[in-house]
Amino acid sequence: MIFSTSSVRTALSRLRSSQPPDSLARSLAGTRYVDFPNGPEDKGWRRRNAEAIRSGSIEPRKLPSWRSFALALAGPEGEKSPRLLFARQMSRLMVGMAGGVFENGGLTLDRLSGIPLIPGSAVKGCARRAILSALQEWTAGVLKPGDAANPLSPLIEGFQLPADLLVEVALVFGWSDLEWQGRENIRNDKEWEEKRPDFAWACGEQWQVIRQSVSKRLCEHLRITPEESDKPWQSLPHFAGSISFLPAYPWDKDPGIDLDVITCHHGEYYKEPKEPDLPQSDPKWQRWKRDHDSWQQQWGNAPDTEEPVPIIFPAIAPGQTWAFLLHPTPRAQDSHLIHARRYLAHGLEIFGIGAKTNAGYGWFQTLSSPSETPTNVAAALLPPPPESDAFLKTWGSKKLNPFSANVFIQKASKVQNDGELLRIFQALAPEQLPLINTRDPFWNPFLTQPKGKVLLDRIKNILSTS
Repeated sequence: MIFSTSSVRTALSRLRSSQPPDSLARSLAGTRYVDFPNGPEDKGWRRRNAEAIRSGSIEPRKLPSWRSFALALAGPEGEKSPRLLFARQMSRLMVGMAGGVFENGGLTLDRLSGIPLIPGSAVKGCARRAILSALQEWTAGVLKPGDAANPLSPLIEGFQLPADLLVEVALVFGWSDLEWQGRENIRNDKEWEEKRPDFAWACGEQWQVIRQSVSKRLCEHLRITPEESDKPWQSLPHFAGSISFLPAYPWDKDPGIDLDVITCHHGEYYKEPKEPDLPQSDPKWQRWKRDHDSWQQQWGNAPDTEEPVPIIFPAIAPGQTWAFLLHPTPRAQDSHLIHARRYLAHGLEIFGIGAKTNAGYGWFQTLSSPSETPTNVAAALLPPPPESDAFLKTWGSKKLNPFSANVFIQKASKVQNDGELLRIFQALAPEQLPLINTRDPFWNPFLTQPKGKVLLDRIKNILSTS
């Protein structure tokens, strides 16, 4: 942590206090006008900065201007163009969290308007991650074409072999010379596992064979004659890819900024000294060993002796529809745009985008148009509520007696599950159970109606078997 000098704090405080809180541009609040901590005891500086970003002003004319640009680039099909992909933001989003002056609290905002955006590099990375994950599962034998149980299965449809898919991926996303490295280019197995290129990771044990086949086909596609026929990848130039992934913006309006918090309970436990890659006779290694032993003795078991440290940071509020714009370059084939759009759609829904996606942030649901209402995916994954809950909620506070029994009989006859029917009776007429006395006037409506008799017989059978 770096603390500002008193003169800098005084100057910044005067500058900020001279303006109304809502007149400070949102994009400047997180960069030029960051409020530095006033020493180690200042615990509120993060909240002050996050509040300044949340309440900062924006330039609303940015979005209509960007929509016009996007529709012009989409062509005559407009919102139905395959170059436009719409998706509803279903959870909070954080992009560019590690960037900027505000430590671990940055957001990628349009510099002039303050509107949140998702950089094209992040959009491209999301789509690339999805298809390389599908390729990795295919080469590992986990995923097979037509596997309806795997959400990545649609990404490999239409390809006969993993090599066919990698050719398409390479042309869509491009590559650098490092992407074709093999085990022979890395010193040891440990370093290979850590630093191998993405293509090699996706192809796994088949990398050597697939690399030979794919690089040869790419040379033919680019009309390049390899200098060494057994190593055609060495003749491949850098390639930028046939699809441009442009920055994504909210389609209708500014989504706004929420404040979020993460609390670290064991800060010292996570500061375990890292072992240096040195021989044990080296003084630096021995110093590390002493430090590590001391750490192990005091913090190795994560004792509950530390004060929790809440960290407040801004996040993009959920609920808005975003537009993702793809633009084919002159060398793109017709299939490239269709595949890139499919990769991106699955990436947004399965992996999410931005920071903390494993914790549920950055999740989207794709839409066919910006006006479409997203389905409640969470509700669809949960089991339906019990019939008794829905029945009792509809019935409300009314009492079950001979005067209301006729309405009750009509509604209760639709309950299919015997256990749920019993729960309804136990909730509305507990004094009539478990011994049913049909001489009680309460049961007269049940004895005089066919549906009522069926309900009475069902209750008797349930009680006799329970």
